[in-house]
Amino acid sequence: MNEMHTQGDMQPLASIIIPTYNQSRLLKYTVDSILKQSVDTRLLQVIVVDDGSSDDTREMVKNYFSKLNFKYFYQEDMGFRAAKARNTGILNADAPLCIFVDSSVMLGTHAVEEHLKIYRCSSRPSAVIGYVYGFDDYNRNENSLLELVDVQNADSSIEKLKKLGICDNREPLYLKHGDNLSKWPAPWVIFWTCHVSVPRAALIKAGLFDEFYTSWGGEDSDLALALERNNVRFVMSRAAESIHYPHAKNSGFYEAFDEAFMEKKHRMDKKYNTAATRLWLTTACEELNEKLIELGQKGQ
Repeated sequence: MNEMHTQGDMQPLASIIIPTYNQSRLLKYTVDSILKQSVDTRLLQVIVVDDGSSDDTREMVKNYFSKLNFKYFYQEDMGFRAAKARNTGILNADAPLCIFVDSSVMLGTHAVEEHLKIYRCSSRPSAVIGYVYGFDDYNRNENSLLELVDVQNADSSIEKLKKLGICDNREPLYLKHGDNLSKWPAPWVIFWTCHVSVPRAALIKAGLFDEFYTSWGGEDSDLALALERNNVRFVMSRAAESIHYPHAKNSGFYEAFDEAFMEKKHRMDKKYNTAATRLWLTTACEELNEKLIELGQKGQ
């Protein structure tokens, strides 16, 4: 594991952890959006963990060493190891709050401020899910996003997307079940680490990300189940706004994902053994909470 870092002169309030792989252009958009946060950037730490990139990521991040409290780690390319990358970030974080952001996500100006606000005001540990405009694994709005999003101005771009209804792809679930995730029987199923935050102490207590997951998807749901077991509450914040900038998936990505994810569901059910994980074996994530509510209403 290679490491490069600069040391900030102030204790950070939040460590922003970004795993990346061959996405230097998108990573630049993400880090640039951090520089524009309403929070004093001297109080922020950025940790980029490079999962074996062969592009110019290493050279690109050096441009930020004089601008931010920055740590950069490089791990050998041994396949998809985002779980290990995020764990490296957590273990090397100096702040009490870890914010996970994917390279390709541009934060709205007040996003970090909103995460910190919830962290400070919570009476128990909270896992906060940020709102991600344009987030859609199938890139259905790709052309619109490429045309509308100004990579230098996340806030104005968010306003455009709001007006056009290009929302987070979890929006139909929020409309159906409400924004108060404490009323959902299984909020963990929408905890996707493209833009979330969790107190570092809660992550350590939960055992960090399970590094068994070495293909896309599943490591965040597994972590969320571990957090739920440790009495962490889930919160969705519309005010923690961001944009998911589109990027192409590899050929055969979706077929491979569908095939592997059932095995991951079985692993989670075996680990956590709850009514929700058992039902999830035969239910899509978009339908899980609705099915659980129906079963509850029937007294089952």
